[in-house]
Amino acid sequence: MRNYRVSVRASVSFLFVIGLLIALGGISLVKMKDLRAGMVALQTDAMASVILANEISISTLRVRLEARRLIAQDDPQAKVLTIERLKTARNNMLKHTADYAPLATGKAEEDIYQGGE
Repeated sequence: MRNYRVSVRASVSFLFVIGLLIALGGISLVKMKDLRAGMVALQTDAMASVILANEISISTLRVRLEARRLIAQDDPQAKVLTIERLKTARNNMLKHTADYAPLATGKAEEDIYQGGE
């Protein structure tokens, strides 16, 4: 490199840096493509099961709330109303749980859903 003029050495150095930047851009583009594919898979496959799992959780909490409310009540009319709400909440929870079955992705998740660990 010492035999070349400063302008040639600077040009070669800048070309090297430009080549590195182009390589970095290409690698980043490939990685972003992989990331995008993962996000699409997450959005189409897993998001529905996450939303439904949240609905199951909400339904379970409602069942617990109605059960506690039933225990705490003394009025027979209020107990009848609470029992009806408890049945409705339980049916909703069972419906959401049954709806989750086809959304289980993978063997491990199916095993957890079926009650096995």
